[in-house]
Amino acid sequence: MSNKTIQWNGGLQPEAVKILSASGGMIVCPTKVGYIIMTSDARGLERKFDAKQRNRNKPGVVLCGSWLGSSIDSFRGS
Repeated sequence: MSNKTIQWNGGLQPEAVKILSASGGMIVCPTKVGYIIMTSDARGLERKFDAKQRNRNKPGVVLCGSWLGSSIDSFRGS
């Protein structure tokens, strides 16, 4: 796992898109009150549970499906 820190560019962060587009991708994203761990697939979600040392029966995570719909393709460059 990488401990690389990337300075936010004020817009869409291409490094984050690349990581989340890959299988099992996971990023830590700062917020105004802390951080969130973002993943984009089942493998990444498993990594998130492991990173947070959380039991699978108490997820405490927000699962967002395809709430962006087809607009997500523009982020992926499709």
